[in-house]
Amino acid sequence: MGSSMKKLYIVGNWKSNKTETEATEWLQGLRINDKGLINKEVILCPPFTHLPILKSYLLHLKSNIKLGA
Repeated sequence: MGSSMKKLYIVGNWKSNKTETEATEWLQGLRINDKGLINKEVILCPPFTHLPILKSYLLHLKSNIKLGA
């Protein structure tokens, strides 16, 4: 039998009150390309009011971070 590696999901429910600028600055500080995150899916769930700006920012970075609501 072959061994299959399960994918680990890391989901963060964002409870902080940040402005759009503070939110993008905070996102810059994440180290998602860390070797410890290989085979892991990172999903952030920010307040819905920040979804459009963060989506745009993540697309600009070509980041693997996903957004949820």
